[in-house]
Amino acid sequence: MCIGLIALNSTNTAWPTSIPDIVNFASSHGPRECFIGLNILKNISVILNQNVFTARQTSLIKRWIREGAS
Repeated sequence: MCIGLIALNSTNTAWPTSIPDIVNFASSHGPRECFIGLNILKNISVILNQNVFTARQTSLIKRWIREGAS
């Protein structure tokens, strides 16, 4: 969950490629790493649904996730 929170808080600053990096990590290694990567992505969703960000931040994060996942 911590990595998910870091990824969300650094969307346009320190780690702009976090979503593709997490997806690549999960898909480039074995089942254990895939499980870890999927859990990080799941926790990003959980954190985002907890409404800890403003509406503007949430909108920016959702756009960033869509762009990073494509």
